[in-house]
Amino acid sequence: MSQQKNLSKPTTLIASRYRLIASIGMGGMASIHRAWDVRLRRVVAIKQLHHHLAESEKIRRRFQIEAQVIARINHPNIVRVYDYSGFETKAAWIVMEYLSGMTLSRYTERFPNARVPVPKALVIFHELAKAVQYIHNEGVIHRDIKLENAMLLKDGHLKLMDFGIARRQAAESLTAIGEFLGSPSYMSPEQIRGHYIDHRTDIYSLGIVLFRLLAGRFPFEGQTPQTTCQKILDGDYRLPPNIYRDASPTLIRILTRCLASSAEQRYPSITELMADLRDVLHKNRTNHSSSTPNQSVMVG
Repeated sequence: MSQQKNLSKPTTLIASRYRLIASIGMGGMASIHRAWDVRLRRVVAIKQLHHHLAESEKIRRRFQIEAQVIARINHPNIVRVYDYSGFETKAAWIVMEYLSGMTLSRYTERFPNARVPVPKALVIFHELAKAVQYIHNEGVIHRDIKLENAMLLKDGHLKLMDFGIARRQAAESLTAIGEFLGSPSYMSPEQIRGHYIDHRTDIYSLGIVLFRLLAGRFPFEGQTPQTTCQKILDGDYRLPPNIYRDASPTLIRILTRCLASSAEQRYPSITELMADLRDVLHKNRTNHSSSTPNQSVMVG
């Protein structure tokens, strides 16, 4: 196998254990590699903080929190953490399960105008909402829910990833007022304003994801991040005709309630959202609307 050929090449081991195979992602904060755990003989993913950022105590602290947050979570729809470099080491890395599949963003490209049919979108959204419900019950807010942070595996299961700016609801001191974190198109008005945020910020981002799946675009779009943020603050968006045509009144209610500009007007918790969602799933039961995505959802 080609993978075995790669593994036979002499490379430096991380922590005398993890042999890098190939780069699978690069971001502003970290790089991600596929690697081989020579002790347990399995493929893993290693997220490495960029060296120049590893010198910042504040950034390393966030990286440590990410590792600790995911490590205490055990849910089939959330990526697992296996190992962590520690705070005092020169390099900073997290070892996670290796996921083979595609992001939701890539998945939408399979459909005309990037619009996912309602039955498939409902199944995917339900899986993502279950993951968010679990972390909320654990007292964790993700704060960066987006299509790029959710992976559809080859077996059809969904995994929520990237807890890089997640926090525990009790850890208020870790987020300064006015600090701008997250992806602009998915951010809630309170995030943009730098106000206090809670679990309802994740519910807002879930609404953005659902809108994007069904409409093939974002409800708020601007030519720059600044204009996008201003449109979010204005709160003026329109549901495209295909949603009115294909979505039930309950599904439209889920969308509009999640996307309420005021946090007080959104679902008070994801439990209430899930109740409405289960009602929609029941009424739209098809071959694709089982409780767990399957291969048919992936192949679209």
